[in-house]
Amino acid sequence: RAASEYAGHSNFLRVLMQLLSQAKDPCMVLEQTLFVLCNVATGNEGHKQMLMEEGIGEILANYLSETGTNEQRVAAAWCTINLVWREPHQEKRRKRSGLHGRKSRSSYESMGDGMVSVPTNATARATALMSAGVDLRLHALATAPSPDVRDRARTALDLLGAAEALA
Repeated sequence: RAASEYAGHSNFLRVLMQLLSQAKDPCMVLEQTLFVLCNVATGNEGHKQMLMEEGIGEILANYLSETGTNEQRVAAAWCTINLVWREPHQEKRRKRSGLHGRKSRSSYESMGDGMVSVPTNATARATALMSAGVDLRLHALATAPSPDVRDRARTALDLLGAAEALA
């Protein structure tokens, strides 16, 4: 998609990121804002890239800290999960006539079974999130008393580790 198609989305995301950065709103507003961003992170590569460009890593690290509420930590962990999640169809796609017309054949790695590996930016996003300290905050939450926080933190760490192993 053209960058101009996302211009309105980018402004909307910028407002949400400002809400989170200023942290002056009541906890419920912050929690719901995190869940909106979490839902955006379930979108396509363009949506995920916009979040990364707006500095979501530092914001997630902040809400995964001890100052965040359990609900904010869960939302931030879910956002991390969604940003680095790889759908099976993103990893492999059947070779078909139109696929190589959009990308050169060398852009895809043949899997030898009629499938090709389709590149995503999940690994780059995982690296950027770890650079922002998200993984360190998640490690601290992996033993949290709240089962929901603990489980989401462990899932996010597993996915960050899997993405790092692919690099």
